Amino acid sequence: MALDTARLASELDSIIADLPATVTFGSSTFSAAITMGTVGSDIAEGGFLPSRDIGLHCKADATTAAVKVGSKLSVVSQGATKTYRVASIERSPCGQEYIFSCQSPSR
Repeated sequence: MALDTARLASELDSIIADLPATVTFGSSTFSAAITMGTVGSDIAEGGFLPSRDIGLHCKADATTAAVKVGSKLSVVSQGATKTYRVASIERSPCGQEYIFSCQSPSR
């Protein structure tokens, strides 16, 4: 069975439209979908610090800058801007999508 890349691209567009976020890395801005999120606390000197983890799905051709593990991204979603650090990067089997797993920059 052949991979229907047009259908996969359409589905990714729908996910981004339903769960929108605007991501800025350096001078590059692209659209993504936030597909998971957890909120917790990490122990640090002086007490607990709030932590957040999210997953970002974006079109591979939408990222014009070379995002790497450790890069900091500014994410705007639902009117709030937060900064995250990229913990891992996956590329979908079809090659059309990047999945950035991100954490609070303090982690």
